[in-house]
Formats: sequence, C-alpha cells, structure tokens
Amino acid sequence: MTNQTPTFLSPRYSHYLRNCIDFCLIIAGYFFLIRPPRVGFLSVLIPMIEPLVESSSLIELRHSSTTLIATMYESLPMENPNGGPVDRHEYTYAPAFNMLFIMASLALWLLDNLRSSLLILSIIHFTSWITATMFLFAGLTIHPNWWIGSVIIAVYLLPLASTALVATRNAQQLTIPSR
Repeated sequence: MTNQTPTFLSPRYSHYLRNCIDFCLIIAGYFFLIRPPRVGFLSVLIPMIEPLVESSSLIELRHSSTTLIATMYESLPMENPNGGPVDRHEYTYAPAFNMLFIMASLALWLLDNLRSSLLILSIIHFTSWITATMFLFAGLTIHPNWWIGSVIIAVYLLPLASTALVATRNAQQLTIPSR
C-alpha cells in the first residue's frame, strides 16, 4: 500500500489553480512592486522640471501619476495677429515599466520563458527609461523639439522592442520539421 497525500483537487485542476495564482501574482507584483517607483520617480521629477517650464510662457505642463504632458505654443494667443488659433504641439513623457512590461511578462510567462527573459526585458525598459528622460531634459533645456525623442521611444521603440522579445522567444520554441 502506498502512502499518498490526500489532495482536494485533481492534478488537472490543481495545475489550472497554480496557473491562475501565478497569473495573479505577476499582475499584483506589477502594481505593488513596479508601479510605485514609477509614480515616485515622477513625483520627484515634476518639482525638478517645473522651474524650467515656468521660465517660458509658451509651455504648459500637465501631469497624471505616471505621465507628463507638455503643450508648447508657437505664440501666445494675444500675440497672434489675425486672432485665429495658435499652433500648438503636445509632447508626452511616460517612464518605462508600464503596461507593456506587464503584457510582455505575461506573454513570456505563457510561453514558459519568463525566468530566462525577465532580465532582458528589464534591461530594455530601463534603457528606454533613461534615454527618454535624457530627451525630456534636452527638450526642456536645449530646444523643445528634443522632447520628440521621448515620445518616439515611449510610443514606438519600447513597444517594438518588448513585442520583438516575445516574438523571438516564441520563434525559438517553435520547431520546424525537416523534410
């Protein structure tokens, strides 16, 4: 007679339960471990850049807990000779480790490749964060057009790099039958 520990769930259901718990832990880890430093970084960054923005009457700064939005006007509305609308450009800054990070983490987890890929994904996001911050300061100190680099990184390059990592890891797992 073998000694087996009694289980309340069959092995099939315990596997699903473990997957659900892992899924919830990844999401909870993002919201409790990763998101607070992002919010803290912006709460430190905003007082640093507000004096730079206040020195110009053509820049208006708004922010949420995880995003900065600068509206830059070509001229003040009262200075516009024909009284028409003034050209304005909006630039955003959002630190990395955003929802792209959690989505890529979940996709890598589904591929059973999270542990081996998490460091690479973190390096991609950390490098994007530092580079976008440098473009932000260049946009505030050198010329406002430099801020577009931060937008390009956050909107195009970071999603591309995160998705490419997931696609690469998926392609590595696929086997092509030989003829």
